[in-house]
Amino acid sequence: MKNTFSLLRKIILAGCLLGSYGSHAWGRPSKIIAPAHSDIVTEASDKSDKYEADIAGYTLALQWSPEYCRGKTTHAADAYQCGTGRFFSFVSDGLWGVDAAGKRLQYCKEATALPLATIDKMADVTPSAQLVQQQWTKYGACTASKAEDYFSRISTLFRKIHFPDMNRLSSDPDLTIAKLKDAFVEANRHLDSKAIKVVVNHKNWLTGIRLCYNADFKFQNCLADSVTPPADTKIKVKPGFQLRPVFG
Repeated sequence: MKNTFSLLRKIILAGCLLGSYGSHAWGRPSKIIAPAHSDIVTEASDKSDKYEADIAGYTLALQWSPEYCRGKTTHAADAYQCGTGRFFSFVSDGLWGVDAAGKRLQYCKEATALPLATIDKMADVTPSAQLVQQQWTKYGACTASKAEDYFSRISTLFRKIHFPDMNRLSSDPDLTIAKLKDAFVEANRHLDSKAIKVVVNHKNWLTGIRLCYNADFKFQNCLADSVTPPADTKIKVKPGFQLRPVFG
């Protein structure tokens, strides 16, 4: 009986640990360590960068954090996202309003520094205080009157995405853009491969994914562009811990 009780304790403890790891990334503090307002650049732009138009759809940009953090583990500006013991997988790189031709709306109006509480709420989705501010300054003010509404929309869209097993895909020597798209489609029943753009760097390492939506935030085909590689392009994925829960 004593041995049985001891075994049950071990099973319960293991379950608690696994449940904890499924909800939080290892080494992630409960709050984002945001710099003071004076350290956050609001990225004022000149008039040539400004573009306003009727919104025909949206693009949710997702950054593959392991690739972004390559060589940045000691960078103070990226300490929360890339520091030793921090493990993020896909993170939000912003929600962009686009016109009928797919051109991004940006710098529509002046934006001030965000409250630290707003930045902190985005820690799991966008683990960079500067990036949160940049998203609002450059894109958010074009699509929402309040920062809280803009970031609430990003969080809602982000948490609906089911991410495929990126570590398994990273071990595939024949991984292509088409295969990666298929993995996302398999994990998300309402998603079509034409609503996905795969972004790679000059060495064909994955840097991010872009998901295209219509004005009602339903998936729609992404517009073709000259920078998207062909579907049969072989790509590489830097492995990373995928301890973020799969939101559904």
